[in-house]
Amino acid sequence: FQNTVDQCLAKLKPYQHEPIPTVPIQMATNICNFLEALITKDVFKQSENIDETKRRLGYIFAFSFIWGIGGSLDSSSHDRVSSFEKFKDLFDYIAKDIFKHLVFPKNENVFDFFVDTDNYSFNNWETRVDDFEYVKDTPYFQLLVPTTDTTKYSTVMEYLITTQKPTFLTGYTGVGKSVITQNLLFKLKVKYSHSFS
Repeated sequence: FQNTVDQCLAKLKPYQHEPIPTVPIQMATNICNFLEALITKDVFKQSENIDETKRRLGYIFAFSFIWGIGGSLDSSSHDRVSSFEKFKDLFDYIAKDIFKHLVFPKNENVFDFFVDTDNYSFNNWETRVDDFEYVKDTPYFQLLVPTTDTTKYSTVMEYLITTQKPTFLTGYTGVGKSVITQNLLFKLKVKYSHSFS
């Protein structure tokens, strides 16, 4: 934990920009929040082999690391990086280097996949996108056409909300933050709506 977080933060620091700055202890807390959401009894129950359990935990830790640190990064950081097309590409490079013992999908950015708990490997978010079902009486501005991004962000928020962690979603006007949040809360039967202001 110490080696991976410290190593990543040292490499990112010169280029890092966040809409709301966080400190290293908050990033470590974010990682732990994802670990709490993702490490279930099933991780240990389905395997009696210690190496298999370590492999599963490796994927869960990598996903938690990626979203715990990288989830708060701002795309404007890419202006500070000359040798990478985008700042998240730098984070992608660093994360893949730190977790080089894991199998990453080819040609994918680290934010393009999730931990598939059926086989404890990385899988593309596209495989989790629900089909769009048009409901005639739904107001136009409440329609949500599922995409990889809406699936990704609602799943990440769901992990945090269901473990009762505060969640902050930010972005430009009109990108769908409110609709994603409303649809997720509806899905969760508004049980956790107190996490949002």
